Amino acid sequence: MEHDLIKRELIRKYLYLIVLFCLIFACFYLSINLNKFIICYIAAGLFCIFYSILITSRNYNVETAVHCWLILAPLYISPYFIIFWHYSFISYIWILPIPFVVYIFFSVRMMIRYTIGLFLYVIIIIVLAEKINYQEVYMTRKQLLTSDILVVICNISVFVLLLYYLDKLKTPLFFPAEKQNKDRDRIINKPLQKDLKKYKDLFNDISVFMETNKPFKNSDLTISNLATQINSNNTYISKAIKLKGYANFNNYLNSYRIKYVKELMKEEKSKHFTLVYIYTEAGFTSQSTFNRVFKQFEGISPAKYMKLNIKEEDE
Repeated sequence: MEHDLIKRELIRKYLYLIVLFCLIFACFYLSINLNKFIICYIAAGLFCIFYSILITSRNYNVETAVHCWLILAPLYISPYFIIFWHYSFISYIWILPIPFVVYIFFSVRMMIRYTIGLFLYVIIIIVLAEKINYQEVYMTRKQLLTSDILVVICNISVFVLLLYYLDKLKTPLFFPAEKQNKDRDRIINKPLQKDLKKYKDLFNDISVFMETNKPFKNSDLTISNLATQINSNNTYISKAIKLKGYANFNNYLNSYRIKYVKELMKEEKSKHFTLVYIYTEAGFTSQSTFNRVFKQFEGISPAKYMKLNIKEEDE
């Protein structure tokens, strides 16, 4: 649920960024008295983007909106590629962020599909650029260099924005209590609202069981195992955990494992523990997985955390 809110925020800021880029290029092309078709073409693009912003201010399906944008954006920019093909290949940088966008919103498999599609798209555009007769635009070498620099800067800005939100989406997600209470009516469906108390009680039972029996220490623990042990089922447990702001069962499970790791590190005899002993004792089977999860929760590596903890004790 929180991921969905972050993705909507990313879409909104991305559209604002594209509006800014269009205005910059419109001003630049006006300043050099470029072909009027290019100016009208950019104006049409601005109109479409403003309409997209209007749509995103309402309720909409994120995946559908992103798929539509990823298909329509290359089609819109095709005339630009064809016109500038004989001037500079730099213009094709505009489509480089697309696979990255697909990775953020969907999956690696979907990203591969889009990448193959973009490769075929570029081949088609190159063929069309060689065969279609169109009115050429005149730009000096200095103007062309300025245009290329603007294209590079704009796309670097897009990548920075995407990287920022990728980092947020890969971080363990929790709803602050105040925000959860405020947004609950909006983010969950009506049938579920009637069962809030049931899921709240179930989550409390899960938490007590986790604290008392420490099943997270078992590296093979799954949501099905837990459901059997507390006489519930996978669906109810999953809903109860998500209503408390955790992204999924693994996220919830890892929160206990990391908490237990920190407790072990703070013990007096922890100086004699190896890192391998600590993370395996907490239920992790791989050091790479442990390092990644620990850094997601704490913001620093386990080794650095241990050093800081030992340093505080010495002081």
